[in-house]
Amino acid sequence: MRRSIYALLAATGMLSTAPVMGEVSVSTIGSQTTYDIQIEGVDLKPVNIGGKDFVAAQFKGVDRFNAVKFELGKPEIPVVRLVVDGEVSVASLGVTVAGLADPLRPIKPGQPSWSKSLKYAPPVAYDPEIYNLNAYKTEPAYEVKKVASVRGVPRYMVTLNAMKYNALTGSYQYQNH
Repeated sequence: MRRSIYALLAATGMLSTAPVMGEVSVSTIGSQTTYDIQIEGVDLKPVNIGGKDFVAAQFKGVDRFNAVKFELGKPEIPVVRLVVDGEVSVASLGVTVAGLADPLRPIKPGQPSWSKSLKYAPPVAYDPEIYNLNAYKTEPAYEVKKVASVRGVPRYMVTLNAMKYNALTGSYQYQNH
């Protein structure tokens, strides 16, 4: 079964602030399934970790497919993640949209798990080198990993790295479609 995913590859140099309604449409023609992913925007919610103010970032309009790129002490950048059967191809249809978060409230860093039965919380994981870097972290536009096989059909986890973030300035860019 052949699957195609139309979504989120970084378009170099194109910036737009055009509003988009977020949604994920799934259509099947023969043995090909298409996931049309449109991101409406980035939702930034305030959170406090260890007495310091941060924001938690999440894409709007793709609720079932929201996830974060987790690295201990580094910003939890939102990604779109889904599992598909069969072969995968990814194509870009959208533009890069720019936004600005509060540089005094950066995106929250990934924290270690801890048992609530402990007397004290573990120390806050925070990578100052990443948070003081005045550049967007370069990531591949998408990742495809084989995660299982069901009745002989391979299953792949597709992670769309749609957002880039500059922690020092609080600016971000994301691919909207």
